[in-house]
Amino acid sequence: MIGRPRKVPVKTDADVSRSVVETIRFCRDLGFDEQSCSRIGTAVSELARNIVKYADRGEIVLSQLSEENRSGIRVDALDIGPGIADSRAALRDHFSTSGTLGLGLPGVKRMMDGLEIGSNSGRGAKVSFWKWLYTSSMLNESAVRGDLSKAAVRKMPTVRRSFQTSGEYGGLEYGAYGICCSGELVSGDGVFVEQKGDSVIFAIIDALGHGPRANA
Repeated sequence: MIGRPRKVPVKTDADVSRSVVETIRFCRDLGFDEQSCSRIGTAVSELARNIVKYADRGEIVLSQLSEENRSGIRVDALDIGPGIADSRAALRDHFSTSGTLGLGLPGVKRMMDGLEIGSNSGRGAKVSFWKWLYTSSMLNESAVRGDLSKAAVRKMPTVRRSFQTSGEYGGLEYGAYGICCSGELVSGDGVFVEQKGDSVIFAIIDALGHGPRANA
């Protein structure tokens, strides 16, 4: 069982790595699969690096979310720094105040189920995101029936309109991003990566059709 929230102080690059490790452990305890754990860890890495880069110090707070028919994780990144002058602009692609590509917060928003920014100029910032837990069986049951009823959608709160994955095998870095057909809740595309000895198998999968049947 997950008890009270876990807090990870962040001030140095080493703290960024520690926050990611703690996040992945927390996600595993909640029941997230490895891909989701890695994705949430990547989002936490982005927020923790922003603390190191823009603020004096801060912390990552990991909390369990629980509602009547679903559970998940909430992450709060708190810092003591100059704050975020324009939170709306910070969520636009390619916006940056430090000369970087500025893809961090928009990327986190796309990967998660929700994101909020709170900031007071000169008094620090708070960036929060949350991700709901779901199981593949929820999706497969609906696919077998051939429909996605309103009740089924409520049971699958984290099925996203896109997927994203990245990693490294044998010194080879890879990354993939996909988005489903307009009007659908899930994608029939996927990515498969496996290392066998000195070789790496990388497959991009395009299933026939769209939506839950193709996804299943």
